[in-house]
Amino acid sequence: MNMTKTLLSVMLCCCCSIMAFGQNMTQEIEKIIKGKQASVGVAIIHNDDIIAIANEDKYPTMSVFKFHIAVEKPRDFDPFGHAGFA
Repeated sequence: MNMTKTLLSVMLCCCCSIMAFGQNMTQEIEKIIKGKQASVGVAIIHNDDIIAIANEDKYPTMSVFKFHIAVEKPRDFDPFGHAGFA
């Protein structure tokens, strides 16, 4: 029982630190963007975590960046890590 409590405590601390890291990263990015005379949007995807800042805006070069996602995304479905282009 004591081991279970210890394990749950460690997992809770890890989750809290990961959430705090995401909050800190978001705040740092917003601090860098603030006051600039530009339209800036940032999206960071790591595993299942997504940080998106100014995601509701439309950017003219958005389709250029979608290409890289379209090339990389099939790797999520391939157990061998291949892009699916044989």
